Amino acid sequence: MKWLGVRHTPRIPILPLNFVRIASRRGRKRALVAVAHSLLVTAYCMLKAKRHYRDLGGDYFDTLNKEQIQHRLVQRLGKLGFEVTLTATSS
Repeated sequence: MKWLGVRHTPRIPILPLNFVRIASRRGRKRALVAVAHSLLVTAYCMLKAKRHYRDLGGDYFDTLNKEQIQHRLVQRLGKLGFEVTLTATSS
């Protein structure tokens, strides 16, 4: 990633995670096209706004809609035969 001029961050980049997320639902070929589309849109926006690339990070989708993720995971565990009670942590 040095040739892109992107500064190294310890976070996992969003594009490979996006590929894995889409490939699990749609397949590898469609995921590849979707990630290529994301790259083109990102490059266009960077050139238009004259800004550097800023990676959102691997946890971007997790923080986008926490309630929906909680509901989905509770439903998934329920299907596996678990009873789930959620308690918020103080952090």
